Amino acid sequence: MAKTWKEYKTKYLKVRHRKVEKAIMFAAQRAQYFLASEIDSDFQETSSELIHETLRIYSANNHDLYFKLFELDAHIRVTDDLIDEDILTRDEFDPNEIKVAIEFFSKEFPEANRVSQLFSDELSLLNEKNNDNQKKILLQIMSNRTSDIDLIIEKLVKDKGTALSEINLRLSKDFLAKWHILDSIITDLWYIKQDKVKNDFNE
Repeated sequence: MAKTWKEYKTKYLKVRHRKVEKAIMFAAQRAQYFLASEIDSDFQETSSELIHETLRIYSANNHDLYFKLFELDAHIRVTDDLIDEDILTRDEFDPNEIKVAIEFFSKEFPEANRVSQLFSDELSLLNEKNNDNQKKILLQIMSNRTSDIDLIIEKLVKDKGTALSEINLRLSKDFLAKWHILDSIITDLWYIKQDKVKNDFNE
């Protein structure tokens, strides 16, 4: 089947498109490698471009699935950028503004409850002084650090299926969750110096 361009209207016209595209491909790789998701080569080679409010997707038969995943991750990323790249980068900011953003996101997107928890924990950590409490919050943050990727993986496995049995799929998901935590720690440590130089925050 030949590849074609298909256009979709999106309300996330200001989202960092390449970050969303990267998240989708990143999730696809992990769904296939760790969970034996039967992702076809067409999806792996699907690409897109965002022009104003139009998302153009180049694929043979995965246009709709790709758009659904794009909308999912874009929804998360615009809230993440609002908090990390807008509010937290100000010389002075009101924590209540972040709380309002999190509450709005939580009501709009209840399916992403782990993402909402991640946002809340990151805010709590800013003012927490007790070392034991800091450790607990950090552990929760590490557990939910890739919750957006996990959501995409879940959608991919549901749509594309898996070669694993139910028991092996559950065991593989547990292993992937632990691997995600270690990978997130290593990645954050790798980029922490760059973040400080750029006055930037994690992505």
